[in-house]
Amino acid sequence: MTKIVMIIGAGASQEFGFPTGGDLMGQIGNLCKFDTRYNGIEAGDRAFFGLLKKASEKFDVRFDEVLAGARLISQNMHLAPSIDNFLHTHSESEELVIAGKLAIFTCLRRAEEGSSLFEEEATLGRPRVPEFATRTWLVELFKILASGRTSEQFLKDLSEIRFISFNYDRCIERFFTAAYESYFNNPGAAADLADNLNILHPYGVLEQYDFANINGDRRMYSGGFPVVALDAVDNIRTFTEGSEKINRGRLETQITDSSVVMFLGFGFHALNNRLLPGKKVSGEVLATSYGLSQSNKSEIEHELIANIYGGDPRYKKNIQFSDCKCSELISRYSRLLERILN
Repeated sequence: MTKIVMIIGAGASQEFGFPTGGDLMGQIGNLCKFDTRYNGIEAGDRAFFGLLKKASEKFDVRFDEVLAGARLISQNMHLAPSIDNFLHTHSESEELVIAGKLAIFTCLRRAEEGSSLFEEEATLGRPRVPEFATRTWLVELFKILASGRTSEQFLKDLSEIRFISFNYDRCIERFFTAAYESYFNNPGAAADLADNLNILHPYGVLEQYDFANINGDRRMYSGGFPVVALDAVDNIRTFTEGSEKINRGRLETQITDSSVVMFLGFGFHALNNRLLPGKKVSGEVLATSYGLSQSNKSEIEHELIANIYGGDPRYKKNIQFSDCKCSELISRYSRLLERILN
């Protein structure tokens, strides 16, 4: 049975140094800006330019059209609700979508490379949880799961949580790998963890996280970057592709059968909300609303009632917004989460 569902948005990964949706669009806008002559580059990110050229060869599309797509992305990021929305709008342009997906991959992979969450212990080659992470929602959740539990009990309770991440990054996978092996002093136990860590990425992921080969994953960052990036054209899905490929029944079952649904750093964009089930959930809904106006919170509340409470206004009392960051929401409801898991 699913006891807790956590629906994850960009605000949750921001606690680990990853860009929010707005910051990501700014980075993508700059990345896709080139000065070119005769399909050569005079100014801009040469590595990304080369990546686009390799992509045009692999996917048998015209390079000048890929560059034109990148240029259109760069010119319009300040107008777009999100990069995903922009790719959805231009989903009929294969060349633009390729450029956009590779831009997403490049920016987020560089964010991973620059994040201390993806560092390893120099002597042991094992992932580690840096001290800064103590101020993050995953540490708060880990403390709840680890309280009074053996490693076996920890895994059992972890298996009763479902993570639905609308992010392309792999913060959750990496954090639990490092934290579990470190806390329980059990190096090499990532395979057991993988069997009990339930994560659904509706829009795909940069690359499937390799729990069994941490060092292999690290080597990937320093070599073979273009090959991995080109695979991301298939791994990353737009709104259009996501709604077509996701198992809606699986998503609906996980949410409706849970005791509590938590939205962490979630933007509640209309296209994402369409993936939420149309049936009633059985428990409470807790959500961060950091930076949201009262008007927007009221509108989101109406959408949640329609989407996950069958439109029944009596369930309004089940929805609790908290104007706080993700780590604080987990801390505020720690006793509730402990009770549900016990």
